[in-house]
Amino acid sequence: MRQSRSLIVAKSQQIVGELGVFVKRPHRAGEILCIVRGPVRARPSRYSFCIGQGRHIEPTTTPSQPDFGRFTNHSCDPTAFARVAKDTLGVPYVEVVARKDLLAGDEVTFDYASLEYDVTVSGMKCQCGKASCRSIIHGFKDLPATIVRRYTIEGMIAQHLLVRQTDASGNKTASSARDSPSTSRPIP
Repeated sequence: MRQSRSLIVAKSQQIVGELGVFVKRPHRAGEILCIVRGPVRARPSRYSFCIGQGRHIEPTTTPSQPDFGRFTNHSCDPTAFARVAKDTLGVPYVEVVARKDLLAGDEVTFDYASLEYDVTVSGMKCQCGKASCRSIIHGFKDLPATIVRRYTIEGMIAQHLLVRQTDASGNKTASSARDSPSTSRPIP
């Protein structure tokens, strides 16, 4: 069983036949729930986390850190968000951060469109069941402008996506955030 002091992988409450990540204790908004580390690959997979254009972390398990990234599901009204960071050696990783206060038993979810320009599961029917459900899972490129604005205000959109965002003249901006994650942090 994959678990830590504060998280556990169990049967998803929103996606039939899938596993999800759940908090075992209350967490405050802004708390880092888990760290996703792994090799950086050029191509995305079903489970990878985009950290820049053509750069994807494939979640891996180590003896000291269970692989929660692989089991963190999508929601159109997520309980968490993914924040790209680098450790002091410049190695990228992803922090999964509580978007709001969570109670024991809440499922940890994030909106794939807040991290991925185009998702590998694009076009898949969303099963989040939230009032704000968009019905289809898609990437940032198809995210409605109202959600982009709200997520940007909340600090939920990955920097590499903001750089790709269309400017006022309708032109795509250069995607130079490839090596510029949102934050640099000491090694956790």
